[in-house]
Amino acid sequence: MYGEKEKSKILVFAGGKKEPGKGGSGCEMMILNIRLGRLDAEIAAVVSNYPAGGVKTLADKYGIPFVYMPGPYTAEAYQAIFEKYPHDFIMLSGWLRPIRGNKTERTVNIHCGPLPFTRSLHGDQIHKKVWDAYQDGGITHSTVTMHFVPSFDLSGYDTGQIITQKDVPIRLSDTLETMKARVNAYEHAVQSDILNLVVHRQIYLHEGKVFYMDDFDKRKFFGGGA
Repeated sequence: MYGEKEKSKILVFAGGKKEPGKGGSGCEMMILNIRLGRLDAEIAAVVSNYPAGGVKTLADKYGIPFVYMPGPYTAEAYQAIFEKYPHDFIMLSGWLRPIRGNKTERTVNIHCGPLPFTRSLHGDQIHKKVWDAYQDGGITHSTVTMHFVPSFDLSGYDTGQIITQKDVPIRLSDTLETMKARVNAYEHAVQSDILNLVVHRQIYLHEGKVFYMDDFDKRKFFGGGA
């Protein structure tokens, strides 16, 4: 339609799982939230390091361009993908490889634990470390963290300015698996909402500091949850 503003494009890196039809739940939630209008953007393409895994299944299911990236994970290899699939932002959702050549202020990651406590860990490693600390009485909750992502060569994994840390309570009745399931549910709830705010510049990174627009409700995204 004439005069309608073009939506921002997001390039999603989501490793998922090797088996077709498994993994990539965070990626699928983004796709569904776009269809629901909760995330006001478009997905330029989804990238996975598995050629026929769960992320490929999702891409085919929803008619989204799929990119298989087997490595090497060099700046040149990433740049080739960046150029082929023009985008405004990059979302890392379960991407377990180093990213290089990206713009920090345009790249966001979601991490299923508190940082820096679980830095450089992933998936079940994160949940196990949190659960062990809870059992030892060191912590009372897990955390869903979203942060901007510098190029890997600048600072390694799970660094960059934190956008939000959403506490996920651990209940007396929990097991490791029920805690993990609750954290994953929080990831799905938070990821699209925060990414939407970044896309619309209600949250942005400038000169190494994260800024929030005046109408941003921090109470919704920081601190404890139900």
